[in-house]
Amino acid sequence: MSRLIGPAADAHNRPMVRRVTSAEFVGRAAELAAIHSALEAAADGDGRFVLVAGDAGIGKTRLVQAACAQATLDRFGAVVGGCVQLGAVPLAFAPVVEMARGLRDELGSDRFAELAPPALTALLGGEETVGAGQLFAPLVDFLARLGRLRPWLVVFEDLHWADASTRDLIAFLGRNLRRVAVTVVLTYRSDELHRRHPLRPLLADLERDSETERITLSGLNRSDLVELLIGLGCHDVDLAGVAALLARTGGNPLYVEELVAAAPTAAALHGGLPSTLSEAVLARVGRLSAPAQAVLRRAAVLGTELDDRLLAACSDLPAEQTTEALREALGAQLLVLDGRTCRFRHALLAEALYEDLLPGERQRIHVAAAQALEAGEHAPGLPDHMRWALLAHHWNAAHDVPRTFVASLRAGSEGLRVNAHAAACGHLERALELWDRVPNAAARAGMDRAALLLQAADAVHLTNPSQRQLTLVNAAYAALDDAVEPERRAAVLERIAHMHWELDRESEAAAAHEQAVRLMAGRPPSVERAAVLAALAQSLMIREHPDAEATLLDAIDCATATGAAGAAAEARSDLGWVQAEDGRADEGVATARQALDSLLTHARPYAAGRGHVNVLATLLRAGRFDEVEAVGAEGLEYCGRAGLLDRLGGAITSFRVLAHTNAGRWREAERVDTEMRVRLAGVARASYYLSSRRLRLQLWTGDHDAVASGVDRLLQSVSAPHLRGPVLLRAGELAHARRRWDGARSAFEAGVRACTAGNGQFHLAPGLASALAVEADRVTALYGSGPHVDAELAQAHGVADRLAGQVAGLRARVGESLTALLPEPAAWLAVADAEYARVRRADRADEWAAVGETWDTLGMPYPAAVARWRAAEATLRDGGGRSTAARYAGAALDVADTLGAAPLAAEVRLLVQRGRLDLDRAAAVPEPPSTFATLRVTRREAEVLTLLVAGRTNRQIAEALYISEKTASVHVTNLLRKLGVTSRIEAAAIAQRIGSDGD
Repeated sequence: MSRLIGPAADAHNRPMVRRVTSAEFVGRAAELAAIHSALEAAADGDGRFVLVAGDAGIGKTRLVQAACAQATLDRFGAVVGGCVQLGAVPLAFAPVVEMARGLRDELGSDRFAELAPPALTALLGGEETVGAGQLFAPLVDFLARLGRLRPWLVVFEDLHWADASTRDLIAFLGRNLRRVAVTVVLTYRSDELHRRHPLRPLLADLERDSETERITLSGLNRSDLVELLIGLGCHDVDLAGVAALLARTGGNPLYVEELVAAAPTAAALHGGLPSTLSEAVLARVGRLSAPAQAVLRRAAVLGTELDDRLLAACSDLPAEQTTEALREALGAQLLVLDGRTCRFRHALLAEALYEDLLPGERQRIHVAAAQALEAGEHAPGLPDHMRWALLAHHWNAAHDVPRTFVASLRAGSEGLRVNAHAAACGHLERALELWDRVPNAAARAGMDRAALLLQAADAVHLTNPSQRQLTLVNAAYAALDDAVEPERRAAVLERIAHMHWELDRESEAAAAHEQAVRLMAGRPPSVERAAVLAALAQSLMIREHPDAEATLLDAIDCATATGAAGAAAEARSDLGWVQAEDGRADEGVATARQALDSLLTHARPYAAGRGHVNVLATLLRAGRFDEVEAVGAEGLEYCGRAGLLDRLGGAITSFRVLAHTNAGRWREAERVDTEMRVRLAGVARASYYLSSRRLRLQLWTGDHDAVASGVDRLLQSVSAPHLRGPVLLRAGELAHARRRWDGARSAFEAGVRACTAGNGQFHLAPGLASALAVEADRVTALYGSGPHVDAELAQAHGVADRLAGQVAGLRARVGESLTALLPEPAAWLAVADAEYARVRRADRADEWAAVGETWDTLGMPYPAAVARWRAAEATLRDGGGRSTAARYAGAALDVADTLGAAPLAAEVRLLVQRGRLDLDRAAAVPEPPSTFATLRVTRREAEVLTLLVAGRTNRQIAEALYISEKTASVHVTNLLRKLGVTSRIEAAAIAQRIGSDGD
């Protein structure tokens, strides 16, 4: 005789009440504790993510409900939002909308309106229209503000149904929601994740974070199942029945609950178990009244979350009967109350009912649902982007092609309005698929097919730039009528060109630009003509083409004539870059700054973001490194507000990294680079800038493995010469550092060739200098080895001669077509001259010392230290005296050690050892106070300032630092400017006060 798991009846011999769901939380104590632990960490300001995985019905929702209840008891906030299954095009941002509604109810409308950003208000049905991505960063700030009120548990359920926009948002939160008093719990069905499911990459990214907690729910064991049955009021099941349930259900709590609810007696559980969950659900529904069954079937079509007014509107029953039917379903626990609405106890229940509908019955209910949604008053408060998405879904399921077409178009435009770009793309592409099946499609759409193709391409571009957007735009161009005006045709060509650029197809982009300009030849001024000219000029600018400036001036004239202030400002911004690249650095800075002011007022956010990039490029070329940091910080703040960090954050940060690197602020360079890498992890379009601009710092610090990895990755990902050229130069420098002479020569030949394609001096000058350094070191290594290396020496001299000719050619081009060499390229050409002399063993210490002074003047301590190391070498070789060589070597070693330039420090120490130099640091310049770092001056400027405080004249400063009096004067002048004073006495007073702060 098998014993029972509990008493079958109470003392009065009445049957015990059977429940559908257990009143007790069963078998998940460890998992609940893990979520609570994460919430406690968030309370300490350490935001966490928790992933909860498991099969359908395994208890994910029950776990998070228990976690929310515990959080509430602990006086934390808790809010839940869920994704919605909706045919081929998911409902965009559904969990965010539900979360926002819950927060509005929790906080009150006034407090919520005070805290919520406009983009979140727009999602709830506000009239605001916000730009691309403007929900992401503001939502992080919003959650941070919530966390300051009290710690919060935010749950997003059913991520397996999430739309692409929601997945992108969660990925952004994963990268940025740190040091915030918020724990985010994400649930998903693991049995739904096939190999190519789009959620998999997001989960992989989140799981890489060591702070992410992963919980996988499995079926209940025997003892937990017994506890569950007792909680269900099922006391009269013996152990054999428990074993049968466990074998049939695998311990899945939902299946257990439905089987228990479907079985009229405990005995039925032994042999009469339904074979599937669907059969169990349908058996329970079959015991309800006919009106309740009808309402539930209509509810299954509407979805898991139900609005009673909408349900009544699409039902054949009077409102009173609909309400009574809902009460009956609630009593049977097929539905549960959830705030102001009711929902199916589990999505699987709705799925079972939906699959049981006959095709005609299902179609009629979809029509009724669509008609009720169209009426509007039956679904008050439903945001427009959701209402139109639901309409498109229901009309599509009802096989009404014209209405599906119109609703999809509207859903697409509403999706774009609230930044749901991926969902918008799906709606617009469905409309394109239906175009040929819809009578008078153009009239219904209010646009021709070409315009719809362009709108879909824009949605793809905002989602994930890819070949698909180019396919759509090419189709739009092909769809243009032969009689269409040239302006429109040229505008489409400009879009084609831009997309080729984004896909790294430089020649195709150039061809499309030029075709667009040819179409506009002889046409009167227009906004379209200005845009086409500006786009062509931008591509010429990037390729460093000599016609860029003239084309930009034409574009500015055309835009000004047509009153297109934004287009004129965009062209003027690019003109600033061209002017700086051509040697007119300060003029370029002024032009780009003026353009930025106009862009912030008249242009779209992306153009204003690019305006910041152009100002940074001009400042870097002017050598104004401190200003780069200030403008870069402003640019990142602007892009964060505008939702453009993914697109422009990498470029802006790369300029900051270069400026800090050049100025000798290497720790700061590492910091800003690391911060942005964390924020933009996984953003492909940011990786080139962040990786390529960091290579210089990695080379100088000796992190050669990282350089090798970065160079390989970059060369595999880009093909355009203007992108590959700088990376090839870094590859040459790496091979040089590893003394792989042939590899270095080959990489430099390719890199210099790529950089010579335009007039650019910024990359070409250092490339030529570095290539000559390779040949000089090669000659030094071979010198004195005997006649067997004569051929190799001759080859090195020949390569050096050719490189020297290219140096002369660059100078000649500057003299012919440019105003002047930029400060940094001019210094690199001076290095090139000295390296060419070193190839011939004719370099002089004073020549290298002058190069070092040039770098000092520019505020670039690392190349100045390299020059002084070479000066020490030349001094020793030419018998100039050990004391002089020691001064040069000591100055170089000081900088190398301070910066952390390990390879350079090792070379200098080797020279000191080989030359038996005595580095008497006592006679050197006093160490500048560490508090001088707050002045944002270079190390050399700090040394000058230290001597200035000591009352030294320019001549005495020059003698102490082993620089010329003229260079000392330049440093003093720069210090006065940076300190905002007009006299040496004022500068000394400020420095003395700041220096004393460190005592």
